[in-house]
Amino acid sequence: MVVGPDGYLYLSTSNFDLPESKGERPYDMILRLRPSNTKENQIAQTISSNNKTAKTENTPAIMFKQLCASCHGDKLQGTETVYSLVGGKFKHGADKQSIINNINNGIIDKGMPAWNGAISKKDIERLADYMLSESIK
Repeated sequence: MVVGPDGYLYLSTSNFDLPESKGERPYDMILRLRPSNTKENQIAQTISSNNKTAKTENTPAIMFKQLCASCHGDKLQGTETVYSLVGGKFKHGADKQSIINNINNGIIDKGMPAWNGAISKKDIERLADYMLSESIK
């Protein structure tokens, strides 16, 4: 579970574990919980928006750490189950549009969720730019 860049809660189901899966197709899901529209919640949101210290800029680095680093590593170095992206070695396309498509649509057969609709197009573009710049450092 993670708080996303939009303030919503994201939950990941775990119906697919590589060692135990024996080649079965993954059926993991990313669930997004939006804030309720109760009066109490609206009051809390007003208080929060009035509190300048509660607001933080949602940088691409923060989004990457929240949404991607658990699989891709905090420095794009990869993990036991996911290849490294360092050096621009993107297995599913190394240009910006390919990365955007992968973020939007996911790579479902590899366990990567589709983020289209869960995060804005602008944030997806910012993530792609971040990944490109970080991969060549």
